[in-house]
Amino acid sequence: MPWNRLAVSPAAGCGGVIGLEFAPFPGSCMALIVQKYGGTSVGSAERIKAVARRVARWKALGHQIVVVPSAMSGETNRLIGLAPRSRRSG
Repeated sequence: MPWNRLAVSPAAGCGGVIGLEFAPFPGSCMALIVQKYGGTSVGSAERIKAVARRVARWKALGHQIVVVPSAMSGETNRLIGLAPRSRRSG
């Protein structure tokens, strides 16, 4: 397995990453970080900009980032509400 599990503490100089992370080699401070954003965290242009700033900060620290976007606030409920109409219109 090419990735090794590390416990990284803020004192390790790894940009404040705490907990179990994946690093490409033992002792590395680079982590693969997966972040999922949806709902109110992407519910407005300002909130989306805040997410972008957060992702950019982790990337600037040298981490690999995977961002998983999800539906904006209210969209899942809106789509559920549209489902019966789509069945009627055939």
